[in-house]
Amino acid sequence: MNKINFKSQFLITFIVALFLIPKMYYVYSAYNANEYTVDNAYSQGDATHYLKIAENLVCYGVFSDNNSSEPTQSAIWRPPVWPLILSVFYFFTSNIVGLIILKSLVETSLVFVAIKVVKRKLKLNYLQCTPFFLLLIEPQYIKYSITFLSESITAVFLLLFSLTFIFFNSHKKKSYLIILFGVLTVLTHPVSVFFVGTLLFSYGLMNLKAHTIRVILQALLFFLLFFLWPLRNYYTFNEGVILTASQGAVFSKGWNKKVYNEFNNVDGDLADEELNFEDYPPNPLLLKEASLLELSKLYRVSTWKYINSLTLKETLKVIGAKLLSNFNPIPMKPKPTFLDGISIPFRVIYIVIFLQALYLLLFKNKLEICMTVYYSCLVILAIIIGQVLMSIYTYTGLRFNSIYGLSLVLTGLLINFKRILALVYRELTTF
Repeated sequence: MNKINFKSQFLITFIVALFLIPKMYYVYSAYNANEYTVDNAYSQGDATHYLKIAENLVCYGVFSDNNSSEPTQSAIWRPPVWPLILSVFYFFTSNIVGLIILKSLVETSLVFVAIKVVKRKLKLNYLQCTPFFLLLIEPQYIKYSITFLSESITAVFLLLFSLTFIFFNSHKKKSYLIILFGVLTVLTHPVSVFFVGTLLFSYGLMNLKAHTIRVILQALLFFLLFFLWPLRNYYTFNEGVILTASQGAVFSKGWNKKVYNEFNNVDGDLADEELNFEDYPPNPLLLKEASLLELSKLYRVSTWKYINSLTLKETLKVIGAKLLSNFNPIPMKPKPTFLDGISIPFRVIYIVIFLQALYLLLFKNKLEICMTVYYSCLVILAIIIGQVLMSIYTYTGLRFNSIYGLSLVLTGLLINFKRILALVYRELTTF
């Protein structure tokens, strides 16, 4: 028995180490390429902005980006959760390498928590958990996890959100964790808002009759936590209830005269947000004196004017172009890096998982599949709906779709876990 135990422990340690190697390799490669020098870290656009906001939070206790105690509208171009987490890291170190290592440790620990939950809920042994370590090598997750962008931490929160939905529903248990992870996800990356909204709406519908009071309380809690940030912006700047200052610009980039011909899944925000100003210019005086939040409103107004100028056929053509781009697993422009290359088969597999989930929901009676598989399919359906709605509203593309990678690996494995686990377990036990 001890021999078997030792063999199993050796195997699982070896497997975990094997799955951690790619992440460590890419962190090391980025370090060797001087990506983590101060000069490079503070010259990388979005990633740099998160660092500046986090530093400001530590130094002045204010969500700002100009090294002062004065709140700035430009800072709320970013949702709050990732800068807040990053600011906590600054209490341990301000070294760029140290910060990226802390990010990696936190994300990896949360992924291991997810695997531990799967192990316990499915009553698996450690060897049977092996396929779920694929979460650690999802290429788009790795790509963003070695940067200060928010996509990777969003992917982890989405994973935990999906996990709580699947297992708490499967075991007929109710938890406020689903609300917490839902709020954290949206306030880390608002591109997830339609997915989170769809899944929470279905969660409420399924439980409303049997647990009316609890569902109402959970809904109130979600809106209370979620609206803390827009209300903070309202009282800080007195320019309306705003989630992020980017809303109008992002909307404009997703709807303008260049979208139909030039939109692609690599450069989703290819177009200049001011394109709609060319055909539907705002009052020059208003434009000249507009604050960032006022400018966001002007973008939104001009974009609606552009949309209203389209015929139904033209509107559908633009929507169709964006949807085809969104669900195209192949980059529509060259992306020569190794991680981008190996992401393509993963995205092809995700399309297969989409089709598999739709098949199970449409053609299989709920009683014919186990509850874990059924709720996994609902998560996948919510991802599809979320991507469709976000594509129509603005744009997504490969970068923003990357936040769903971990959840799709998880749900794909859960849908097929009986066959996969039987195969893997058989192979490993004959090692």
